[in-house]
Amino acid sequence: MPGLMDAYELPALKAIFGTAHTADFPNTYFIMLFTVMPVDAGTGGAEVVGGGYGRQSYANTDANWNILAAPVVNKTTITFPTATANYPASVVGWGMATALTGGAIVFTAPLSAPATFLSGEVPSFSPGDLSIGAD
Repeated sequence: MPGLMDAYELPALKAIFGTAHTADFPNTYFIMLFTVMPVDAGTGGAEVVGGGYGRQSYANTDANWNILAAPVVNKTTITFPTATANYPASVVGWGMATALTGGAIVFTAPLSAPATFLSGEVPSFSPGDLSIGAD
């Protein structure tokens, strides 16, 4: 499988995440949920629509990302708004975008199992749930 060699994974991830990220990457990421995963070009996916869903801002700082080793993981809980209605389809993955709406999709990953969110439920990711590698 193609990927970065181990010696270069962490330096590459540190350029993308944490307080010392390069200027090529945003100071804030917007965590998003998908009902259909996009392809690598960032197209063809379907983001959750309705039910009170909205992307969640997540500051690109050392306080939020564990960048001491690869893979990089979230250090704090990411909580979405309480669903005001049933989500119209199962959530199959998550991603990070550069804007609250639109923007470029920087990273995506499937969930280990599809998740259904009903009215009154609160989608969230606990610390360590979002794992980002460079393999």
